[in-house]
Amino acid sequence: MKIQILILTFITLFISNINAQKKNGKIFLKNGEIKTGLVKLTVDGSIIKFRINRKEKEITKFTYKEVEKLEIENKKGSGYFITMTYREIETLFRTYQKLVEVIEKGRISLYIDVVNGANGYTDYYFERNDKMTLIYSAGNFISNKSKTEKRINEYFKDCEKLIELRKRKAFEKFVAMKKNGKFYWKLKEIVKFYNEKCD
Repeated sequence: MKIQILILTFITLFISNINAQKKNGKIFLKNGEIKTGLVKLTVDGSIIKFRINRKEKEITKFTYKEVEKLEIENKKGSGYFITMTYREIETLFRTYQKLVEVIEKGRISLYIDVVNGANGYTDYYFERNDKMTLIYSAGNFISNKSKTEKRINEYFKDCEKLIELRKRKAFEKFVAMKKNGKFYWKLKEIVKFYNEKCD
């Protein structure tokens, strides 16, 4: 039993270390200032650590109170940057600020939260009028496919054109050629269509 606990602890620490690597990035502060350099996130994303370069010893810490958004390398050394921002998440038990990746912005926005760990998964959120709604999560009970599709239809019921396209599986056909992440691309196209075509 002790060996199993030690192994689990080691795996957790190993994964946490990977997720907390220093990456190139930009921090856009609410006061208009932009910090460019090396960025390191805590495991839960509640604190952003910054320093100008590897030789710099001084580390500055930021939280949602100071940060407007963050541009950071998706993977260390990849050169591909993603945009992240803090959004307010409400659950049955608490309300808190969560660092999420921005996928689409508009009247309705799409965000994802990649939950790391031994059984990592992705949470998908829609946002309308600053209200975040968890649409899909492989990490809890709402991951049922049929319930998720019903939830999406309910969310976009104010746009008949979109609902009609969904009935004809138009968005599934659009992303059929994508090798990976079909659900991701489908939600992205649905939100994009709503923002561009729905009144």
